[in-house]
Amino acid sequence: MIVFIIILVFVFILIYTNILNDLEKFISCDKIPSGPYKNKCTNIHYSDNILYALCPKQEPENFFKLSKLDLVDCVNDLNDCDSINIDWDGNLICE
Repeated sequence: MIVFIIILVFVFILIYTNILNDLEKFISCDKIPSGPYKNKCTNIHYSDNILYALCPKQEPENFFKLSKLDLVDCVNDLNDCDSINIDWDGNLICE
C-alpha cells in the first residue's frame, strides 16, 4: 500500500510540473505589442496573438513587405509584448 501511495505521489508531481512548464511557455499580449517596429511599419494589426504589419526592407529601398509574427514564438522573458522589431528584410522579429 505504501508503494502505491509513493507511486501516486510521484505521478502527481510529474503531472504538476508538466502543467507549470506548459503555462510558462505560452504568452498572450492583451494589446498590440510595442517596440521599435511601430515607428517603422504601417498597417499594424494584432489578432489572436499574431502581429501583422507592412514593414520596410533595406534592399531594395522603399519596398515594403507584409510580415506576420506569432508571439508564441517570442517566449523569452516577461517583456515579449514590448520588444518587437524588424530585421533587414522587413520581417517582424522578437528582441
